Amino acid sequence: MSRTTIHPGYVFAGIATLVSVSFLDNIRGPLLPILCERLNLSYSYGGLFLTIGNFAAVVSTLMMGRALKRHSEKKVTLFICGFCALPGFIAPWVHDLVRLLALGLVMGAGVALMGSICNILTIKGSPSHLRGRLLSIQQVMYGVGSFLGPMTFAWFYEAQYPWWTAISIMSLANLILAGIITRVVPDEPAEDHDLNQPKEPFQWYSLVPVTLFAIYVGGEVLTSMWMSTYFIQVQNYSTVDASQLTSYFFLAISSSRFLSFLLVRPQWERMAMIGSLVLGITFILLAINGYPKLMPLAGLLGPFFPLFMAQVSHIYPKLWKSMTIWIFTAIQTSLALIHLSVGQLTDWVGIERAFYLAPLMITIALFMSLSFFRNNPIKFQST
Repeated sequence: MSRTTIHPGYVFAGIATLVSVSFLDNIRGPLLPILCERLNLSYSYGGLFLTIGNFAAVVSTLMMGRALKRHSEKKVTLFICGFCALPGFIAPWVHDLVRLLALGLVMGAGVALMGSICNILTIKGSPSHLRGRLLSIQQVMYGVGSFLGPMTFAWFYEAQYPWWTAISIMSLANLILAGIITRVVPDEPAEDHDLNQPKEPFQWYSLVPVTLFAIYVGGEVLTSMWMSTYFIQVQNYSTVDASQLTSYFFLAISSSRFLSFLLVRPQWERMAMIGSLVLGITFILLAINGYPKLMPLAGLLGPFFPLFMAQVSHIYPKLWKSMTIWIFTAIQTSLALIHLSVGQLTDWVGIERAFYLAPLMITIALFMSLSFFRNNPIKFQST
C-alpha cells in the first residue's frame, strides 16, 4: 500500500460499517435468553443460534476473499450492506427453532462480512503512519455501536415493542448506508493484488498471529455475548439491568480505545496491548468471584483489537488483505466452537462455571502475545 494521505470516503465507509455491524452483532447477546424462553429452548439449542451463524460466517468470509479478487471494495461493500438488511425481514417470522436458525445464519454471515470489510476499507484508506490511530478510532465507534445496541434493545423491550423491532430498524439503516457509500467510495479496483500473489503465499508462520487473535476475540466475544445470560441466570438481574451492564462493558471498550487513540505512542503500543489483556482478565475474575458489577470494567481490554490489526498490516505489507480474511475466518471458526461449547456447558454445569472459559482464553492469548512479540523484531512506525 502506497497511500500517503487519508482517503475520507474509505475511512468513513470503514467506520460506518463497523458501527452497523457492532449494533447487529451485540444485540444477539441480550436477545438469546429471551428467545430461549419464548421458544422454550435449552441453552444448548440457543447456542446453535450463535453457532450456525459462525459457521455461516466462516463460509461467507472465505467467499468474500474470492469476491475481492474480482470486484472492487465498493461493490463488495454494497452487496454486504444489502445482505445485512435481510435480518429485519426474517426476524418477525421467527416462531420456531428452524426459523431461529435461519435468522442466526443470516445474522452471523452478515456480521462476519461487514466486520471484515470495515477493516479492509479503513486500512486501504489510511496512510501507514496513521493506520494504528485510525483503526483505534474506528474501534471506538465499535464500542459506541455496541453500547447503543443492547441499550436500544432494552428500551424497545421495556416499552413492550416486538423483540425484533431494533433489528428491523438496523436493517433499514443498512440500506441507507448503502446509498451513502455509493456516493463517497470510488469504484476502483484493488491497488494491490495480495490475494492472488504467487510470489509470497500465505506462510505457516502466519498462523501464529491468526490463531492468537482468534483465541483473544473468542474470549472477548464470549464475555460480551454471554454476559446478559450470566447476569440473569447467576445474579438474578432483570433483562433490562443485564442489558444495561452489557452496554457499560462496551462503553469501557470504547473509552479505552479512545484513550489509546489519544495517548498511546508507537513505542508503547505493545505494552498497552499486554496491559489491556491483564486488566480484562483481572476484572472478569473479580466479577465471577463475588464482585459482579465490576464485569463491565473487563472492557478495558479494548485497545488490543485495533493495535493488533494495525500491527498485522505493518508486519505483512504485501499480505495484509489476505491476512485480514484469514484472521476473520479463524475468528468465526473459533466463535462457532465457543458458542456451541458454552451452550452445552451451561446446560451441564451452569453458566457460572462455563463463563470461566472467557478469562482462560484471554490468558492464553496473553501468553501467546508475549511469545509473539518477543520473537518478532518488527516495530510500529512512529508518527
